[in-house]
Amino acid sequence: MDDSEMLQRWRTALRDAANLSGFDSKNYRNEASLVINIVDDILKRLDCDSSVFYTENLVGLDSSIEKIKNLFCTEGVRKVGIWGIGGIGKTTLAKVIFNKIFRQFEASYFIENIREESEKSGGLNDMRQKLSHALLEDIHPNIGFIFPRERLSRKKVLIVFDDVIADLKQMEFLREVSDYLDSKSRIIITTREKQVLANCGVHNIHEMEGLSFDKAFELFSLYAFKENNPIEHYIGLASSVVEHAKGVPLALKVLGSYLFDRTKKEWESALANLKTHTHGSIQKVLKVSYDGLHDKEKDVFLDIACFFKGYKRDLIETILNTSDLDSHIYINVLIERSLITTSIDTITMHDLLQDMGREIVRQESNNP
Repeated sequence: MDDSEMLQRWRTALRDAANLSGFDSKNYRNEASLVINIVDDILKRLDCDSSVFYTENLVGLDSSIEKIKNLFCTEGVRKVGIWGIGGIGKTTLAKVIFNKIFRQFEASYFIENIREESEKSGGLNDMRQKLSHALLEDIHPNIGFIFPRERLSRKKVLIVFDDVIADLKQMEFLREVSDYLDSKSRIIITTREKQVLANCGVHNIHEMEGLSFDKAFELFSLYAFKENNPIEHYIGLASSVVEHAKGVPLALKVLGSYLFDRTKKEWESALANLKTHTHGSIQKVLKVSYDGLHDKEKDVFLDIACFFKGYKRDLIETILNTSDLDSHIYINVLIERSLITTSIDTITMHDLLQDMGREIVRQESNNP
């Protein structure tokens, strides 16, 4: 390439750069506001968004994802309900759908675990404020949700209400929001109670069913063997364990995590314990993993189930360590067993596991 050609290429590149629209600092009150807007714009261009949920080991959800996406493409469909028992994967499915479609909307918000959040101190009022801030960028937390209704009706939004129960105040909250949404907005509601969907005027309902044996076997293997297929001489044992999980993803994950890297004899022992709960609830199946914990690991699990779910890990460890205990390693064990999860350094657990822990404490207090 000669000098004249190189010069021409530079001229072209500089002209193109000069024609790019940018950010005029005169339009911002200070440099901090300018920087925030630049960062937000770059994140959008890089396809990064804080709204995205991290999901892994998704098995058997493809058909459900397509059904709900197709429902939202149907004329007149604004609300879709996801209904099923605890641990069946309702929240996971809602998160996957949310991840796939939220960029089609001007604003979006996923209200996770409404049942539990509504019981906290601020309850539904806090949720109203968070929703208002997420959808309308409302920075005045004391305004409430009355004034923004007209603004909300002019915006195309996506909202997920997760784990709703047939509580009068929750029903009023959902109607308060949904009645003012634009016709192009979409709502997803997850619940264990079908009546909730009827009360909210949801006629398009996707019922979650247990995984087929093949899909259940695949999901279990991902946790028990860290691959899609089991070690050959464990196939029979793995099949028997999967049968007891009844296609419930939560049970498959917890049992798989518990049996990972264990000997054949330990598998046989766990299976023998499972057989004593053949006609029991999923909670009893999950308890097999709890029974395999050491005493201090059990204590930490029960403390989290009864007192510390939703708290920051650092705070939990600080409190637990005051009782001559170094809880860090025990919390790691509980995470490895899928008995608790961590998100943004916050410890949480599935409500079925929390209920199981509380029931264990209840029984122990009745039988000292």
